[in-house]
Amino acid sequence: MNNQEITQANKLRCPRSQLSYIKRNGHTYYGKQNHQCLMCGRQFVVREQSVSEDKRELIKSLLLERLCLRGICRVLKVSLLVAAQFCRTALSDHAGRFAVGRANRRRN
Repeated sequence: MNNQEITQANKLRCPRSQLSYIKRNGHTYYGKQNHQCLMCGRQFVVREQSVSEDKRELIKSLLLERLCLRGICRVLKVSLLVAAQFCRTALSDHAGRFAVGRANRRRN
């Protein structure tokens, strides 16, 4: 085994064994770095959380101001998928606060 391939990084740990004895194991089809644990053999790709807690709070306050989701994504430079998933989880946490129903319309 080549010493250059083996990395012991404090931040990078195997999801299964939680050990930091891993090696780089090529790239995925999409170009992301693939890693392999030397103890259990599990292969994994590191997924970094791209949205900080500050941005999450800002997204939440902008949504309460009723700004459109695509506009929020453009300004904060986050993907629409990430913002939509955040919206879904934020709304499910506060489902009791919102009254969902039909709007009262008068028929003439």
